[in-house]
Amino acid sequence: GDSSFLLLPDFDAFDKVFGSVPPLGLGKDGKRSTPVTKATFETSAIAAVVIRGDATTKYVDVAAFLDGDTVTVTYKVETGKSTTAKFSTPLIVAVPKDKVKKVVFVENGKEVGMAK
Repeated sequence: GDSSFLLLPDFDAFDKVFGSVPPLGLGKDGKRSTPVTKATFETSAIAAVVIRGDATTKYVDVAAFLDGDTVTVTYKVETGKSTTAKFSTPLIVAVPKDKVKKVVFVENGKEVGMAK
């Protein structure tokens, strides 16, 4: 489909989806993104959304909120110009492993997906 919504509990699950490719780009603070390693999963699970299409996707105003056992990940999407190329752009967020059972994804103010 056009989007996938995931909650990955361990490194093997993460590696099957994303492999060991180092992250691209810089974070808001101007520093390079931190790669996800096996050590990440000692205390965290990974919530991820992957948007596919014929344009690049930029995630902005990303935030995550924990309410009970549910994390809500909110973000806005800025889509580039359509091309003949195909893109798959992930947003990857570490969430507290021992507390989270469900992740709700809210894109541009609208709930678009969920992962358990």
